Amino acid sequence: MATKCTTCNGVYASTLPDGTRYFHGCAPVWNGVTQVFDERAQKRDENVTIVAGAVVMKAAGKGTTTV
Repeated sequence: MATKCTTCNGVYASTLPDGTRYFHGCAPVWNGVTQVFDERAQKRDENVTIVAGAVVMKAAGKGTTTV
C-alpha cells in the first residue's frame, strides 16, 4: 500500500524494501524569479521531534491519502 502526500503529490511507501521505515519530507521548489530553492508552503515533514515530552511529527502539511 502506498501513501500520497497532498502537499507535493509525492507517492511513497512507509516501509522500504529492506524493512527500514521511510519518513517523507516534501522537497523544496525552484523559484525561477529568485533562482533559489524555496521551502514549500504547508510542507509535510514526517520526521519526529519531542514537544513537551511527547514524540510528534514535525509538520503534517495538507495531509495524505492512501493509494
